[in-house]
Parts: sequence; structure tokens; C-alpha cells
Amino acid sequence: MQANADRLAAGSVALRKNIYNLTPDELAAYREAVQMIMQRSDNKGFNYLAGIHGVPQFLCEHHQWDWLPWHRAYLYLFEQCLQDQMPGVTIPWWDWTCADTHTDGIPPAFADATAAVGQPNPLLQSSIQI
Repeated sequence: MQANADRLAAGSVALRKNIYNLTPDELAAYREAVQMIMQRSDNKGFNYLAGIHGVPQFLCEHHQWDWLPWHRAYLYLFEQCLQDQMPGVTIPWWDWTCADTHTDGIPPAFADATAAVGQPNPLLQSSIQI
């Protein structure tokens, strides 16, 4: 993870990896960063960021011409908030058309109830305060 943080500090673009290709340390760092923003109550917290996309603000318009650039900007903002908590963390991508998904469903990184250390998996679910 330090190599990714060093690249970010130097101004390079960080590589987003497939969720299936994250190392255990990268997945643990991503989960920790998500957990950290879930604990924030300001405009860099999960509740606020999730509210931009869905409840309560609903700023995302999936049926508009600009939905793709809107999501790129939204994910960039989300990733920046994660990196404020854990430098070097990137949002992994997931190819829902891949063979693993067709046989296993949602990747275990998201679907498992607990993380590797036995703690609740913050990628599985969260409450939004309205």
C-alpha cells in the first residue's frame, strides 16, 4: 500500500484494480478507509456521499445523457474522501460479466459478512441517516 501512497504523493495516477486481484492488505486498507468515512458526519462522510447518489439528495440521473461522466466525477470524489483517511487506497472495480461472477455471484470482498479479522464487513451494508 505504501507504494501506491508514494505514487499519489508524487502526483501520479493510482491504478484501480479488479476486486479479485486485490492483495489481502489492499482489501483490508480499502475496508478500513470505508469504515473510517462511515464514522464521519461531515461532507466527507459516507452518509453525505451516499446521499449525493441516492437518499436523500438523488442527484444521480441514470436515464440522462451525462450519467457516465457524472459517475466518474462522483467516484473520484468518493475516492478522494477515502484517500483523505487512508492515502493510496483506490476504489476497486468489478466486472459483473466475468466467469467468477456468473458462478459465484457478488465477489466475497463485498458479500462476506465479516472481514478477514472477524470484524463486520463494511462493504456489505450500511445505514443511511435521513
